[in-house]
Amino acid sequence: MRSALHDQTIQYMNLGFTPDEIAERVVLPDHLSQSPYLQEFYGRVDWSVKNIFNGYLGWFDGNASTLLPLPIAEESENMAALAGGVDKLLDNTEDALANQKYQWALQLTDHLLRLKPNDASIKDLRYQCLTNLGAQQSNPNARNYYLSQALELKGQSMALVSKTNLNMVHQMPMAAIFNAMSVNTNLSKSIDYDKKAVFHFTDIDEQWTVHVRKGLTEIQPFALSEPDLSITTTAPIWKEIVAKLRSPKVAIAKGDLEIEGGMMSFGEFMGMFGEG
Repeated sequence: MRSALHDQTIQYMNLGFTPDEIAERVVLPDHLSQSPYLQEFYGRVDWSVKNIFNGYLGWFDGNASTLLPLPIAEESENMAALAGGVDKLLDNTEDALANQKYQWALQLTDHLLRLKPNDASIKDLRYQCLTNLGAQQSNPNARNYYLSQALELKGQSMALVSKTNLNMVHQMPMAAIFNAMSVNTNLSKSIDYDKKAVFHFTDIDEQWTVHVRKGLTEIQPFALSEPDLSITTTAPIWKEIVAKLRSPKVAIAKGDLEIEGGMMSFGEFMGMFGEG
């Protein structure tokens, strides 16, 4: 199957087709497409085609109009003007939804929400598009994306805290936990910040240093001298705190988390990560 996808994709790439155009053209032979073992339950043919293209040529699809596109907000403003204004664009979106053109309506809500990000009626339109598209999917990954984003619009989540979740969190390597903090550094908050925290894990005899400075976070698997904060806990407790399955305040109250350097400073330090 992979070879069939790969070879067809390369053929169309050599003919100058874009990823979207190739995804519309690549077809698996019947003996593959009809096999019960090769149905699109995890991936999809069109997704694989785009991954193959990206692996060879990168993000640029070969269409000059996408090389330096307009900023997305400006594109949405132009789309609204083309429709006759935001209200007319909204009317078109409602018509598309009423006619069960869920994907087109969903794409129109992208523009509407860029122009009116807090409009509850537009969010409701998007919610209806997402739930209807999710209901049509046999592919679990696609369905999860649609329905998860639908729930996010309602301030909800598909995530369930269970024993399995806890086991998964506990099994994560400590390096992965700290690397996740690094890539979640909030640039705007941390650009003028410069503090380091040393974490002592009493159950695994490990020490880690997290140094946040000028928008970057440096991670070291040992203790640097003269930290601004010193945190002592166990690996499972810290993993649960980072995964937001445990409150740091509750952990401190129970004696499971000890902070040297001040609780307020610790709160400020942790505020350097994520969007909040």
